[in-house]
Amino acid sequence: MKNHSKIVSVLVYYDEPQVILLQGKKNIHAIAVAVNKEGMDYPFFCCEVYKKDWLKYKNQKADLYFLFENALSNKYYFFDLNKQINGNVELINATKDEKYDLEYWPERGFFASNHTEILEEDNEKSASTQVFDIDGAWAAIDFSSFYSKMADLYGLAFVDHLLEDRQQARKATQTLKSSIINKLWRGGGSYVGFYSDLIRDNENMTPLNVKKIQYASPGTIEFSGDLAVFNEMMRYLEKFSQNRDISANIYKSIDQALSKEKLKKADPNTTFSSEALTDYIVKSSHSLIELMGIGKPENLFEACDKNAVIYAKLSLSIHRRLKGIHDFYSEGRVANPETIEHTPYY
Repeated sequence: MKNHSKIVSVLVYYDEPQVILLQGKKNIHAIAVAVNKEGMDYPFFCCEVYKKDWLKYKNQKADLYFLFENALSNKYYFFDLNKQINGNVELINATKDEKYDLEYWPERGFFASNHTEILEEDNEKSASTQVFDIDGAWAAIDFSSFYSKMADLYGLAFVDHLLEDRQQARKATQTLKSSIINKLWRGGGSYVGFYSDLIRDNENMTPLNVKKIQYASPGTIEFSGDLAVFNEMMRYLEKFSQNRDISANIYKSIDQALSKEKLKKADPNTTFSSEALTDYIVKSSHSLIELMGIGKPENLFEACDKNAVIYAKLSLSIHRRLKGIHDFYSEGRVANPETIEHTPYY
């Protein structure tokens, strides 16, 4: 089956287009640069990129080379601009050798500030649908459990998304910090309250709603919400799946340390018994956050007021929620996630 993408905007124009922004299936971003390649009249080399990385690029926190270096799912393509039809181009998979041939890659140090054309943004929030195929036996409590874990992850992904936006990062950090430090972190109530606060305190959040449940086996469950947030959540789950064995070991070591130090139900101001153990737990929590793909660990650590005990507990709680959703996959009860866009966000 042929893979196509639609041209959204020319970002750099010197006599002819040099850098182009495209939009593919599920509204995934792709960035393309003009190159030389035999057999094509006007060749471009392109890659699909994560929404978060696109925001970094737009906000001058990363260059164009960074987008290619961190391509979504390591996908690279060529297309011939002269063969575009109504703004649609046919993508041709790059070979393994072509992917890493730096002759096709942009130079380091090219930032969004170097664009010659203005990218017109659509500021409307996305109202999109996240669909899952479901199978096997589902009781009401299973739907409730799946939804609650999705809602917790949705709130976290929304805040994580804001932290990468230069204009909204400061306020998002303050909101996140307030949600964290006001909790006792002694048991289930604190964790539930934290995730509820993420949703309640962000007025601009497109709410997560159950749009439709088809109970037949196989059936479907559909959620409506923000497209960019859904994409973040799916990225988390992909990272969790890739790193679940390593992350499970780190989770166990942090959990055992909290138990041994009798800190699971301790006051939030309680500390570990030694500086060495504190450093070990902070580093382990950093690693756990990175393995789950949850933004920048230092942002979460700062939001925890650099409290190692709270940071450890927060890291473990995020892992539990991702594992809870992943368990539905591993049990064969959830499969084939699909994000359907209803409103463009460019």
